[in-house]
Amino acid sequence: MSSKAIAREKIPDAVSLLKAKYRVIAPVPKGKTFVFKKIGNPQEVVLDYNTTILPLKKFFLPPDEVIVKYNLKKREYQEPEIESEPTVFFGIHNYELQGILRLDYAFGTGVKDATYLKKRENNIFIGVTYTPDDYHFAESVGIPTDLKEGFDIFLTKYNGHYRVEALTDKGKNIVSQWSEFLEDCSYDGDPVVHFKNKLKQSVAGIREIFHGAYNHPVWKETSKKCYSCGTCNLVCPTCYCFDVSDEVVLGTDQGARSRRWDSCQILGFTEVAGGEAFREKRYDRVRHRMSRKFAYIMDDRDRPFCVGCGRCIRQCTADISITDVMNALL
Repeated sequence: MSSKAIAREKIPDAVSLLKAKYRVIAPVPKGKTFVFKKIGNPQEVVLDYNTTILPLKKFFLPPDEVIVKYNLKKREYQEPEIESEPTVFFGIHNYELQGILRLDYAFGTGVKDATYLKKRENNIFIGVTYTPDDYHFAESVGIPTDLKEGFDIFLTKYNGHYRVEALTDKGKNIVSQWSEFLEDCSYDGDPVVHFKNKLKQSVAGIREIFHGAYNHPVWKETSKKCYSCGTCNLVCPTCYCFDVSDEVVLGTDQGARSRRWDSCQILGFTEVAGGEAFREKRYDRVRHRMSRKFAYIMDDRDRPFCVGCGRCIRQCTADISITDVMNALL
């Protein structure tokens, strides 16, 4: 049985068809880099990209978000109405979606975050293959390039075309609407992909190693280079910590409570009344971040909270590589 494929030049037509019914979020160029944005012009969409500056989490957990507005005099408050607009996330790498699935766990267990979960409704994900660069190491954390978990449609690049796989009923419905753009193809395999950036050991034994590495010298060695700027947290698909603040408009009784992305690498993150900080030493903060990715949450979830996208390496102002740090432990 032959598969279906879409020619690269037909991708804008497929996106145009989606835009008639959905909000479409896809990667587009920004200078020498790429970003995810709401698509106006389908010609902007690119499928051959290494990674975006910020992950998809910005659409579900915005960098700055009002969570309640209030009136001090009337003692009234109002929660913003969260619209769950049907959205297609188009041209997504699998490590990106794995980041969202991990956020689902963080915000959907225990005390559930209704704001986040509302935004996760009515989402459709269309994935695409990618060629790992010097920063990606997703395979080392259990995310090979042929992992298609969570996708509704997956596009596999070959010879100027993309093989189209419909993986869910939602995906099948969209593919049926693309019929005029599709053609038969005989390509049924997945490409053989090699990662340049790797961990020395498979992810299975990392957790045990971490629990015995609390006093390992790599933490202090790494902290000598670290600026504690928090960039690694901000670009990470699975970092979800935020700070909450209240702001009242001067001369009025109107105020708002907002949450903003925060970073465990900043000294003030653990500061409490009286100026005491629970992780005052920089090496404590470096160790904490790595442990969150490869030990603490993994104890419960049984998979690392790092998806190997390489953004923290790519964007680090001190050229610190998480894989180098990890390999020093392994």
